[in-house]
Amino acid sequence: MDNVVLIYSRDFTPEISILQMGVNGSKECAISNMRLNRNSYDFASNLLMDLQNKYGFKTLVLGGGGFVHPMLGQNWGIQIKNFIKNVKS
Repeated sequence: MDNVVLIYSRDFTPEISILQMGVNGSKECAISNMRLNRNSYDFASNLLMDLQNKYGFKTLVLGGGGFVHPMLGQNWGIQIKNFIKNVKS
């Protein structure tokens, strides 16, 4: 997956990335059979931030799906933590 994302970003660098950060692909959520875990959301959000830092686009983050509590807040929290630590002042 890394190569697909990196090639896409190298060939097309957007001014802004809009991320709908749903977590309904998690293993706790019955709506999907993706079975993602916290490490999956941590990896994906860090990858996006690495791409943002490398290519200089801005990111608009929107909340999204996830229907099991407290998993919803925990997985959103992982992503938000990664976005905040990469904010440039």
